[in-house]
Amino acid sequence: MAIHDIQREEVTYPNGYKSFAWKIELNIPIGGHMTFQASGFTQTEKSEPLVSRVQCLSPSLRGSVLV
Repeated sequence: MAIHDIQREEVTYPNGYKSFAWKIELNIPIGGHMTFQASGFTQTEKSEPLVSRVQCLSPSLRGSVLV
């Protein structure tokens, strides 16, 4: 399974509350997608960037996941 496309649309409710409607289209043999709504997103850097020539990291290169 791989991500084919990501779409985001701003939604404004009658009371003025704003949110985003997300749709993630997937490349799988029969097609598919995921949808959800979120009012925000935070991405936190947990370590220094690692440069790699491949698109995946082995567990030893990935390191521990901090919660």
